[in-house]
Amino acid sequence: MNTKVKSISLIIAIAASVSSFNASAVNRKAYNGSMCQPLHGSQAQIFYSSATTGISNEPFNGTASSAGGWVNCPIVRDITDNTNGVKIWVNVYRDGITSNPLRCTVYSNNSTGTSHVASQSRGYTETGRQWLAFDLNTSVEFGVHSLACYLPSRSSVKTYFVEEK
Repeated sequence: MNTKVKSISLIIAIAASVSSFNASAVNRKAYNGSMCQPLHGSQAQIFYSSATTGISNEPFNGTASSAGGWVNCPIVRDITDNTNGVKIWVNVYRDGITSNPLRCTVYSNNSTGTSHVASQSRGYTETGRQWLAFDLNTSVEFGVHSLACYLPSRSSVKTYFVEEK
């Protein structure tokens, strides 16, 4: 085969592979754990939040509280007619100072936020970093999603990722 025919054959092969490729963008958002806020205002003093460490159940002065506490992490939903659910990955750290497990729950709620359509919980009892993965297969049109985590002493939410299906 001559060079011209080889070049044309290569161009046709590339064009065929590109035209058969289904390029769909993944709608994934990344959040720093510092976006999370104490669920109860009375617990605000046991948490420390920073852009580099996320939110931690350890005050800025480094004096660990023996109490655990709940944080609520915002989730932006921009495909509001999607009913296929959501995938969420939460990067957490748990210190072994306490036997209390770190626990996160993801909720899919109705449009007013008053009723759970679906939920999943994950716990972590080891010491160190861990990814907690959630896969909710249900959501309602104009519904909202939420992430709540119980952080025992010296534990934290570092980052989390949300993918709308």
